[in-house]
Amino acid sequence: GPCSIQEQFFFYLIHILSANIYVKKMKVLVTYTTFLVLFLNVQARSYFQRDDYTSTYEDDEQQNSLSPVGSGGTGVRKNSNELMKDFVKITSSTEGVIKVKQGDTIELECTAVGSFTPSVDWYKGDIPVTYGEDNNYITKFGVTRMVVRYIEDCAQLKHEGTYTCQAESGSASMTSPSVTVFVSEKMSPRMLKNGGSCKQDQKLARITRYSPVVMHTMGTDAKLLCRARGFPRPYVYWTDKSGNILDTSAGSRYKILDSGDLIIRNLRWPDMGVYMCVAENSVGKDIISTFLYPMLDD
Repeated sequence: GPCSIQEQFFFYLIHILSANIYVKKMKVLVTYTTFLVLFLNVQARSYFQRDDYTSTYEDDEQQNSLSPVGSGGTGVRKNSNELMKDFVKITSSTEGVIKVKQGDTIELECTAVGSFTPSVDWYKGDIPVTYGEDNNYITKFGVTRMVVRYIEDCAQLKHEGTYTCQAESGSASMTSPSVTVFVSEKMSPRMLKNGGSCKQDQKLARITRYSPVVMHTMGTDAKLLCRARGFPRPYVYWTDKSGNILDTSAGSRYKILDSGDLIIRNLRWPDMGVYMCVAENSVGKDIISTFLYPMLDD
């Protein structure tokens, strides 16, 4: 989907800073708190041991790190496990009351940010209606912003109920305000046309789980999520910000899993940037963007 004004500004800022790094060989400091508040919309100070973290950018990719800065302004590097605490925050979710007719589409969306790769899913009561999975590509330090959509193409009476979004990361967890879905006994024009049936020959390709922002440790394999649904089953591919399809042939550092997720092997500093996931079928296509920021493994 389209980037917010804050995200567009941050991408531009990163572009300018990167240009300064390589052209003017300047050292630029950006406070980590500002980084997260601006880009991820979370209060980072409550999640870290200190409130004076900075991100340090230098010409050498090995100097790219998150490290606390002491009162004297000198960077002090610590083990990344000491820096990161488990945290998760739901920054937005569908809430309130939704009224639909039978045959209409129900769509709920939840956005959360958390340490490493948070687990985010929608629940109807105590029953999950979306299904994530554990991240097998563990980073020693990381922050991920996750978007999960619950889409029901043909609402039925059984879909009526109260839904919540639940997010977890390690020992931290959060539950969103609830959204109540009411399904009328009246049928939508589409359902009436199908003789009261929910049978659909085609369903638009939709991306239901992705990460708009990923901060991941360099030297490890990064995983960018992109889960899609639709009928016929969508074909999923990834491009760079210029629209060039990524090379996933044998020997490439890029690999697309059957799930649609992109693996970037042995993450490096030059991998920083915007990646686009495209899910496409004969009905249409859906596109999302992920900003990847490589972090140093202290």
